[in-house]
Amino acid sequence: RIAASGGRSEDALSLAQQAIDTGRVNGEAWHVKGVILQRTRNDLAGAEAAFKESIKDPRFATVAQLALANLYAAQQRIPDLKELLTTLTRSKTHSPIADLVAAQIAYLESRYEAAREQLDKLLRRAPNDQELLVLSGAIDLRRGAWLQAESQLGRAVQMSEDGGAARPLLAEAYLKMGQPDKALSTLRPLV
Repeated sequence: RIAASGGRSEDALSLAQQAIDTGRVNGEAWHVKGVILQRTRNDLAGAEAAFKESIKDPRFATVAQLALANLYAAQQRIPDLKELLTTLTRSKTHSPIADLVAAQIAYLESRYEAAREQLDKLLRRAPNDQELLVLSGAIDLRRGAWLQAESQLGRAVQMSEDGGAARPLLAEAYLKMGQPDKALSTLRPLV
């Protein structure tokens, strides 16, 4: 993790692989490998395989399921999200990740009211989660609730250094509200 955060992705991959090669179940090493493959190499197939291996370790199953859900959602792989949701709902304990996956599916299928309902459950538990705020803002944007979208996405932008995925969505909300100057200033840090 230190190597990856320092921009040394090759060293980080090598260290993660060394931890994997010990032969012990190591969900953390598989997860780190998946994140590095996804973010630095854009190797989505490799990241998916690594996350699936990470799920086999009960200590990291939840983190890996979340990473897998986000990977599928980013690629708009609805059938894979539905399969993951089925797996999550089979367990005896309710997972908040199941609510997130259900919200992601509803959003991708343009069922915005259903997505809003699922996401509201999660926001009650974690009102300051940046990822949830971005999805919430995106849902509100598609529903035409531009002021709500502006509020959610504005909070998400403030939580990260570069604003991540929230910044372009916030600019879109400003455009919908007829405020092109605010849209431009929101996008300026990305240029």
